[in-house]
Amino acid sequence: MTHIEQARKTFHIDDKTFSKVMDLMDEARAAIKEGADYDNCIFERKMREIVVAPVGDPEYDYHMVIEIAEAFGLDGRWTEVYPTLYKDDITEKTSIECYYEQLHGDPLK
Repeated sequence: MTHIEQARKTFHIDDKTFSKVMDLMDEARAAIKEGADYDNCIFERKMREIVVAPVGDPEYDYHMVIEIAEAFGLDGRWTEVYPTLYKDDITEKTSIECYYEQLHGDPLK
């Protein structure tokens, strides 16, 4: 099972929702490439509007958003989104170093 397949299973993401998630990943990539004023807060708000917890489950938080963005990157898709949006988040520093090591065989220096 790929990382994104696991995330889809964990967060109950159906095909219609997954298509919207991929559109958001495209949007984030384009904003990053253009140097637009786009940060993790914007990304998280939009993702949480798309991916909602099933009725009766606790509401998903930013951890869900991070897991999805990282899962895409680990599967070789939208690899710039997770590290770019979360590089200044001290709680993600170690994860980003491990992310780069998995992708490139060398931790981010």
